[in-house]
Amino acid sequence: MDSSIEFTTAYPLWIVILGALLLWMGFLWKEWQGWADQHFWLHSLVSLLAVFALAAIALRPALSHKTEDAVVLQTDGYQESQLDSLMAAKPGLEPLVYVPGKNIREQVKDVSTVFVIGDGLASSDFGQIADKNVVLLPNKLPQGVQEVFYSNQLVAGDTLSLSGYYQNTGRNSTLVLTDGTGTALDSIVVHQAKKTGFQLKTVTKTAGNFVYRLLEKNGTGEVLRQEPIPFRVHEPEKMRVVILNEFPSFETKYLKNFLAEEGHEVMVRSQITNKKYKFEYLNTSQMPLYRLTEEVLANVDILLVDTETFLGFSRSTKGILDHAVKNGLGLFLQPSERLLTASSNHLSQMLSKVNGPKSATMGLLGSKVEKYPFTIGRPTQATEMQIGTYGVVFQQGQGRMATTILRNTFQLKLKGESDTYRQIWTSLLESVAKQEQATIHFNDHTNFAFLGRPFTIGLQSQKSPKMQHGDGYLIAVSQHPENREQWSATTIPKKIGWNTVSVEQDSLATYSYYVMEPNHWQTVQRFQRNRVNRRFFANGNKVEAMNVVYREIPLYWFFMLFLGCSAYLWLYPKLGR
Repeated sequence: MDSSIEFTTAYPLWIVILGALLLWMGFLWKEWQGWADQHFWLHSLVSLLAVFALAAIALRPALSHKTEDAVVLQTDGYQESQLDSLMAAKPGLEPLVYVPGKNIREQVKDVSTVFVIGDGLASSDFGQIADKNVVLLPNKLPQGVQEVFYSNQLVAGDTLSLSGYYQNTGRNSTLVLTDGTGTALDSIVVHQAKKTGFQLKTVTKTAGNFVYRLLEKNGTGEVLRQEPIPFRVHEPEKMRVVILNEFPSFETKYLKNFLAEEGHEVMVRSQITNKKYKFEYLNTSQMPLYRLTEEVLANVDILLVDTETFLGFSRSTKGILDHAVKNGLGLFLQPSERLLTASSNHLSQMLSKVNGPKSATMGLLGSKVEKYPFTIGRPTQATEMQIGTYGVVFQQGQGRMATTILRNTFQLKLKGESDTYRQIWTSLLESVAKQEQATIHFNDHTNFAFLGRPFTIGLQSQKSPKMQHGDGYLIAVSQHPENREQWSATTIPKKIGWNTVSVEQDSLATYSYYVMEPNHWQTVQRFQRNRVNRRFFANGNKVEAMNVVYREIPLYWFFMLFLGCSAYLWLYPKLGR
């Protein structure tokens, strides 16, 4: 059987080899007496063995050997029948019970294959078996909600839109959205026995922390499950919005009316001729805007600019605008194909042109919206973000730039689909809106926090924040390696219900999250873990090299060789004399 050698040292190989050669050359120079007799060659060989032993101690060589051993990892949700079938098919298979977070490297050190049955491993434990041939044998997921999507931070008057996928194994299952008192707000009947998309809606009215419920009923009306839906509703903040257009458009017409209806202050400037403009003022006093200055932009929350106006700015105006964005201004660029393909535009670098469909479906049961022939790539930097599948955001200092691949969204208003229109533009504009009050901004990485399980909170701060839980204990924070203003804190919730954290440097910086029992949203948790495992272990039958185990050669052999050679070289001159 062929073997190979791998060095497990942290030292670069070339440094050890170079050091060994220099050491040996030094010894040869010391032994050279002007001629090469048999003693010189013998001493050279012994010294080479001594140097080799030292180099081996530094490099820590390991020999490879193939192994046919395998274990079966029993994860949550596994079925005994599945384990029995596997043990019958592969006699001698060693069963191993998986406990999230427990170190199993020693148990799987000498095996080549790991069979995983059940829902799979936690993503934090993937590294323990990443070098093995992993055969994933997941369970068939039971009936229930497998995926759920909604925004857990809303503004009073926003629509709470709960959507997702439901795996139905029977017929005529019913999903009911209820408020905190149990009053039904919306419902849907799932007739088909398959995975089906659903969407439930209700309009929020007042600010506060709320926990609604999603009830799952069978065909007879029996409640099978009820899952909590925590979310926070804030009072609406009025924004000062300035829109600059090269010429009037239907998109701007409906957008400015929407913003005015939401109570925002809006000023629109449309160019009619070379130096003649048309101004419109909604919810604000009349004050014509001919030039962008630092003083003007300091009093603006969001600046919306179309492509022609933006690309036509002078170098000095672009400098002023760039400075304003870095100081917190939100800049939204109304899209065009010319803008989305401009190489100098960072937002365009987050997009890829495709020959795909010219419309996008908003929401699982949403409507068709026209779009430019682009797709949004996965963010590659901490300063890059995306809004659903239709918007891109670039963080620049304290402010942000954003655009969208959607076009002619006003047609949604014409078709009477105002909720979808509102959802799109609210998410787009909130992503770039200037934040003036708090110096620290929170965002959680998931809607759900479970008792006794790690929960991560993200926040943005220019200085190192000191985070404290409402019960008085401190929570450690870590800084993002690329974006120095991005921080994250991971805590293990200790009590059910709403929890609060605050930051010492900013009295306004408080954050609330709801902690639920671990047995809630079981089908969602199982589906997510199952999917993550499938993606990570997609190459189930790995290459043969993955079946090779490296065992380190005991270092005492090299110590003994070095001591023997050293003893010879030290004693020979003395015995010779």
